[in-house]
Amino acid sequence: MNGLKNELKGIFERKKLMVALAGIMLMPLLYGGVLIWSFWDPYGQIDSLPVAVVNDDESAVIDGEEIRAGDDFTEELAANPDLDFHFVNEETARQGMADFDYYFYVYIPPSFSEDIVSVAEQEPVKGTLYYEVNSDYNYVSSQIAGTAVESMERELSEALTLAYAEVANDSFSRFTKLVNEVKDGTGEIQEGSSDAYEGSLSLNSGLLEIEAGTADLAAGAEELEAGITTFDEEWDSLTRNLDLDRAEETHGELRERTERMEQFLEDGRVTEAAQEFDRIFDQAEALGDDIAQFQDILTDGEERMADIQSELNEYESKWNSLYASLEGSAEDAGSRLDEAAAFADQIEERLEGLEKRLSEPFELVEEMEDHYRQLPEAAGEDWEEREELAAWYEQGLEQFEKIPDHQERLKNQVADGRSEISRFRQTIEEAEEAAEDLAETGKEALAAAGHIKEKVGTSENILRSLNERADRLKEKLETVESLEERVDPADGEEQLKEVVQDLNMTLERAEEQYNLALNQGEEVSEGLSQLAAGAERTSEGTFSLVDRLDEAAEGSSSLAGGLDDLSSGTDELHKNVAEVAEVMGGLDPGRQHELMAATPVEAMSGSTDSDNDYSYGEGLTPYFLSIGLYVGALTLSIIYPFREPLGPHRNGFEWFTGKLGVALMTGAAQVTILLAFLFFVLQLDVASPVSFIWFTYLVSAVFISLIFMMVGVLDNPGRFVAIILLILQLGGSGGTFPVELLASPLQTVHGWLPMTYSILGFRSVVFMDSPVFLGQSVLFLTVLGAVVLGGAYFFFRAKYSKLCAPFTNKQNVQTNKD
Repeated sequence: MNGLKNELKGIFERKKLMVALAGIMLMPLLYGGVLIWSFWDPYGQIDSLPVAVVNDDESAVIDGEEIRAGDDFTEELAANPDLDFHFVNEETARQGMADFDYYFYVYIPPSFSEDIVSVAEQEPVKGTLYYEVNSDYNYVSSQIAGTAVESMERELSEALTLAYAEVANDSFSRFTKLVNEVKDGTGEIQEGSSDAYEGSLSLNSGLLEIEAGTADLAAGAEELEAGITTFDEEWDSLTRNLDLDRAEETHGELRERTERMEQFLEDGRVTEAAQEFDRIFDQAEALGDDIAQFQDILTDGEERMADIQSELNEYESKWNSLYASLEGSAEDAGSRLDEAAAFADQIEERLEGLEKRLSEPFELVEEMEDHYRQLPEAAGEDWEEREELAAWYEQGLEQFEKIPDHQERLKNQVADGRSEISRFRQTIEEAEEAAEDLAETGKEALAAAGHIKEKVGTSENILRSLNERADRLKEKLETVESLEERVDPADGEEQLKEVVQDLNMTLERAEEQYNLALNQGEEVSEGLSQLAAGAERTSEGTFSLVDRLDEAAEGSSSLAGGLDDLSSGTDELHKNVAEVAEVMGGLDPGRQHELMAATPVEAMSGSTDSDNDYSYGEGLTPYFLSIGLYVGALTLSIIYPFREPLGPHRNGFEWFTGKLGVALMTGAAQVTILLAFLFFVLQLDVASPVSFIWFTYLVSAVFISLIFMMVGVLDNPGRFVAIILLILQLGGSGGTFPVELLASPLQTVHGWLPMTYSILGFRSVVFMDSPVFLGQSVLFLTVLGAVVLGGAYFFFRAKYSKLCAPFTNKQNVQTNKD
């Protein structure tokens, strides 16, 4: 302590030295603190950097809208003035550049808007900004200008790429929307055709049931026709066997004989009259036999007609039931066919709309593909650095290659659908004709059945009346036969006349009945002929109905088949469109893809402490502090003599401790002033304040010890070495650029420089709070300090007698004199 005390006493005796040392205490503040302060936030003042902006852009028109991209760009610059923008003409800008009024200027060319809007065209042109920098006037300002312009260019490029991606996205979205509309349309067609197919199956089933019933009815009608035809043939055969002409001739001869007999009686020829009378009775008896045979035929005919009537009633009952079903089925068939026709119209209309819809989205494909393929060029070289975006882009190219196949398949499906609709319409028309014929044939068959029933009733009445007439004729003939028993020709002429007159009257009435019977027999024959013809028409009508029903059933079956084909076709069409929709849905870029295309690479900080956004000065604090402390120690060696004693020292140890003590005290004062400025003036934010404080004192002590050793041992040459070391450390310590960016020789000495470890230690306590880096720095600096202090101590001890003892002795002599 005596050495330090004597050294301080010597300093206090030298007033100028005291003032100089006081100034030396401020050196770290001037070097380190002021440097940190001056570089604290230079980029925060960029808005004061004057920049000229020249806008010669001419507007462009797209879709009837005027685009002024240059004006929009300058307005954006004015709204967000990162620099001191001056919006001037080109002449003023160039003059300002020549006079160094502007650090740089930006030029917007006349074609700027036109180039911008070309993003929607097949061959877009990038918008270009031109700039010129006054690099000779200030290099840093030129670097700032270049960075600012690059930032403008990047933001503009991102905006344009985003706009380009949005244009492509709009095309994709329109295409996807249209394809989804087509998918919905095919879904509706698919659902409608499926419903129509089920309806056609129901229609076909109903028609088949009616056809089966009509077939049974046709068989009954055929049996009825056969029965009526057989009866007609039997009637004709019986009437021919009766030889009605002979009966009529016999009756005529009988009338002639009665007339001759009456004439004989008037002439008085009684014997001849009696002979004629006997002949009359013989012929009347033969005629009676014929009448009896005729009655047998009539009785059989009545029985046969009753059977026919019964069959006809059964047939009519079946027919009425069938016709009611037929009428309902015909109406149902007509209604179903009307629905089918309306459905066909609807399907055809939808297919036409579908065809138009199909043509519209695929017209966008070529345009979309052009835009899509331009995205990498628009996005720049960083495009493929984003794997997700690159994979999406490659997937899109693959899907574009599939679209033509889908387009061709869809067109074929629509064409097939239209063909099916055409065949479907033809089937509907044929089925409608069959249904109309079915209804008409049913009416005709029902009318024929009614007519037959009427004829059967009429024929039955005629046969009954004819039988009654035959009974009356038989009675008359029996009356004639009874006259033979009542009349005796010998009884007298008068009685014979009375009998002849009565006979003539009876024959006359019998003739009337006979004529009536003949007429009715003819009516029966005619009626039976008509009945047979009607039965034939009914049978033909029912078989025609069966044929029509068969045609209708075949038509409905064909309709069902056509609808099934159409349903299958629309189902396949729907699947194809759904597949295209799915493809485009996967390809359709969203907002995320737009932003990825515009800015494919995004820098993300891996730091967990996102609040540490250091300024330029804060970032260089470790470097500037190390320089300030080293320069403080170096300037101290210039003002304060590290060799020459300022007070008496009894030995080398006092000499060493006195000199080192003053140096360390001065260094401590330097650190204290510097820390006060950093914490209270600049308000430096430090990760570990306590460690920062003691480490700053440690660095100052080591630097002072290092320079103390070099200057104390070597004197001025040592000071020169300290300056050389300072220069090496300024470039080789890695305080500004990473060591990997340093020149190769500096990289070699980097690990041996004291400032390398002081900077590393300051970084660990200011930013990282890393004990590992701090420990490495403390270890190196502590060892370095111990080594240099050990060397200095040995020097001071060895050179005491030569360098310090004479001064001490002189001081002692002077003291003794006083």
